[in-house]
Amino acid sequence: MGQEEWEDFEMKNAKATVGCIIEKDSKILLTLRGVEPFKDHWCLPGGHIDRYEKAIDAVRREVKEETGLEIEPEFFDYYDEIYENIKWHAVALIFVSQGFGETKKQEEEVKSIHWFGKEEIFKLPLAFEHKKVLEDYFKKKK
Repeated sequence: MGQEEWEDFEMKNAKATVGCIIEKDSKILLTLRGVEPFKDHWCLPGGHIDRYEKAIDAVRREVKEETGLEIEPEFFDYYDEIYENIKWHAVALIFVSQGFGETKKQEEEVKSIHWFGKEEIFKLPLAFEHKKVLEDYFKKKK
C-alpha cells in the first residue's frame, strides 16, 4: 500500500480514542470542551490514541495534558461513537481512576474543569457517548 492509499485508508476508518472517569468524594471530573466537535459540551478527559501508543499510555497522557492530574487507570468498557452528521466515527476505550495532584486545565482545548455530583451531571450538555458511559458507570457501582 502506497502513502496516498494509506492516508486514504486512515481517513475512511474509525479513530481510536480514550476517556477516563475520575471520581473523588462521590464527584466526577468533567471538562468543558473548547473545540469541535461538541464545543461547549462537558466530557470526560481524554482524546486520541497516537500511532504506536498503547491505550493505557494514551489515557494517562491525555488526562495529564487536559487536567494536570496523574492517574492509575483500569479499563472500564468501550463505546462506539458514530455521528454521520459530523463525519465522526471513533471507538472510545473508557478507563476509571482516582486523580492525583492538583487540577490545571489545558488552555487550548479545555474551557473549564469541574467536579460534578451524579444529580448535576445528567442536567449538563454531555459530549460524545458520555451520558451513556456515566449511566453505565453509576449502574455498575451499585
